[in-house]
Amino acid sequence: MAVAAAMHRLALLDRRRLARSIAATLLLIAASIFLRLRRRLRGVNSLPRLLKIRGPPVHVDGTASTGDAASAGEVAARKEATPPEVTSAVQSFAVFNVGENVFYPDGEQGKVVAIDEEGDLQVVTRSGRQATWYGSRCSKALSKGNRVRYACGEVAELVDLDADGDLIVQKSDGKVACWYLARAERLLSVGDPVTYVCGEVASVVGFDADGDVIVLKQDGRQATWFAHKCA
Repeated sequence: MAVAAAMHRLALLDRRRLARSIAATLLLIAASIFLRLRRRLRGVNSLPRLLKIRGPPVHVDGTASTGDAASAGEVAARKEATPPEVTSAVQSFAVFNVGENVFYPDGEQGKVVAIDEEGDLQVVTRSGRQATWYGSRCSKALSKGNRVRYACGEVAELVDLDADGDLIVQKSDGKVACWYLARAERLLSVGDPVTYVCGEVASVVGFDADGDVIVLKQDGRQATWFAHKCA
């Protein structure tokens, strides 16, 4: 009887040990699954040791080693050699900045999305149309006595300027006229409708290398509106 009781006790101990080992294994598996889920939720992916990139050696004062400092200097020199991005331009005494809203004469609204190195404005309208507002290539100002020409071919002479900067011209027949400066701070873009002084209507179709305006009349003929040339 004593032997049977001892064997029964040993069997119970073995069962308890087996149950404890199984429980410990299940806990380890559950903990491993929990850690993996937490890493995925946090977006952390552990890289193998061989794939980890070793950073540059850093001194105690926080500066990089000599070789790294030289490469950083080269990078800085390259950045200085690159021309800075143009973010503003002055046209007709008005300052335009990237991100600024501009308006066409017909009320259409556009936005300046970029400015090139020559000061031309890259504009995108609300309808998605892209256009370029070309800046003046010449800083020459008109003076009294300069000869001016109407779009129809009539010749006149600049005799005065008023307080608003409008031009007072005298035609060859002796009549005096006033050339009013545009009150809107804008320039011509491809697709804009334009009107001759005589009333003929045309549309801007392009620009040449000198900044002259290429227009297309209603009868299908092309004409060039010449920009001011510096003397």
